[in-house]
Amino acid sequence: MSGGVDSSVAVSLLQEQGHTVSGVYMKHSFQTRPADREDAQKAADLFGIPLHVVEMDEPFREILERFCEDYLAGRTPNPCALCNRKIKFGRLLEFADSIGADGLATGHYVRLDSLAGGLPVLCRAKDLSKDQSYSLYGINPTALPRLHFPLGNLLKSQVRERARQLGLHLSEKKDSQEICFVEPHKHVEFLRQRNPDANTAGHFVSTDGTILGKHDGYEQFTIGQRKGMKIGFGRRVFVVQIDATTKNVVIGNFDDLAVRGLVANESNWFVPRSVGAPFRCDVKIRYRNAASPAEVVLTAADEFHVRFDDPKHGVAPGQIAVCYLNDHVLGGGTIRNSVERP
Repeated sequence: MSGGVDSSVAVSLLQEQGHTVSGVYMKHSFQTRPADREDAQKAADLFGIPLHVVEMDEPFREILERFCEDYLAGRTPNPCALCNRKIKFGRLLEFADSIGADGLATGHYVRLDSLAGGLPVLCRAKDLSKDQSYSLYGINPTALPRLHFPLGNLLKSQVRERARQLGLHLSEKKDSQEICFVEPHKHVEFLRQRNPDANTAGHFVSTDGTILGKHDGYEQFTIGQRKGMKIGFGRRVFVVQIDATTKNVVIGNFDDLAVRGLVANESNWFVPRSVGAPFRCDVKIRYRNAASPAEVVLTAADEFHVRFDDPKHGVAPGQIAVCYLNDHVLGGGTIRNSVERP
């Protein structure tokens, strides 16, 4: 229970289904919304369930370290996907075992389905505007039979209406949009506070290597970014590449962002795939982007290559590539690099 409306309504739905429910709140020193714990406790009291507070400083420190490491390496990390894999559906499942729970439920907008032969697989939510299947690609497949997602077939508007009917004080609470350990729009300040000796200032350069100006830190930028460069270039430009070795941020036109494919590693698959056997699917490279048709082939157990039918713009190392077949999540991984400019 995060202290939000989604996990609180999930408790109500689980109780209606006949489950005996216990709440769990993850506590760590890096939280930016301390009032969430109080909100979680109020919701637990309303439903008459215990609320366990579990200390998560040590595992969250690993998430923070990877977050900083990725930015300083010129990548754009997705810490929520890593947290889901290692903490929410890793450490919390271990805690569920420790208290004798049969399963773990969350307020994520995602569904579970079964393929032929009964193989459990993750699916997009009914409310596609809230679907969170993209950031859950890394869940251990063996955990799926023990998971419950009560909100998967509901619209967000239905969840809020149910919260009002229940008398939940959280019914109008805003959704959390940012990383839980960083104040909104302040990831640069966060990185610099934790890495005061990092020297990331360098130059803006054109795609042909011409120096165009100076920047005070490449961690401010991501591939595809158009605004916030603090310098005028006299034309519409985009961040095309970030080189942590030279500290150069390469600037170009929109067409310079186009690539035909990518390489991803740290992969996880709900639907097993064979190394060297290409398959067709739709691949999503950002949470807000639509999935695009592509051919995918595993080149190793932990790595796969994607070749898109049409060029893609803004493929950013550190983000994740998730493979879909209709609404089913086949699997995914962390983008290592893009390949093949048209």
